[in-house]
Amino acid sequence: MTQKPKPIKAKDKILAAASDLFYRQGYQATVVNQIINASGVSKPTFYTHYKSKEELCLIYLKEQHAIQLNVTNDIIRSQKTPYDRFMASIKFLEDRVVSLNYRGCAFFNVISEIGDPENAIFKEAINFNNNIKTILKNVTLDLIQSEPKYKDLDADYISDTYYIILSGAIVAAQEYRDTWPFKRSVKAIETLIDVR
Repeated sequence: MTQKPKPIKAKDKILAAASDLFYRQGYQATVVNQIINASGVSKPTFYTHYKSKEELCLIYLKEQHAIQLNVTNDIIRSQKTPYDRFMASIKFLEDRVVSLNYRGCAFFNVISEIGDPENAIFKEAINFNNNIKTILKNVTLDLIQSEPKYKDLDADYISDTYYIILSGAIVAAQEYRDTWPFKRSVKAIETLIDVR
């Protein structure tokens, strides 16, 4: 006897619909009624689970934060050498951006829409970006400690510049709907650690 799949809870339907809308069309352009219609719930059901669109967006970003950090860390851990771990973040983004139809980074998109650094949504997006910067710093330190030829590299300079290049590649790929920014960025990041 096969079990029937469990019905999706209204709260999860709302979050799934909002996540899709926030990512595809942006936070500001998404209104609560759209989320209600897309999730197939009533207005009272929506407000039973979420106090506001802002609260829902925060939950969406926190969920994306956890997913993206796990994916990034898994990709880095799967690499065999410090050099490959260092290069992993930029090399694996190309496929990711294509799979997301060049919509870019959910966190960059929200930052550009909100603008107010005191807003909770803005702060959550910055928190994610700071965690990415920490990951880049860690793989840079790992690389520097891996071989004597890297010992004089400046970890802060390299990881900060890596973050800037990576961020620019994401935005340029979204703008041009093409992967060439990643190919150029890989070369730019390789140049950062060229100690010949």
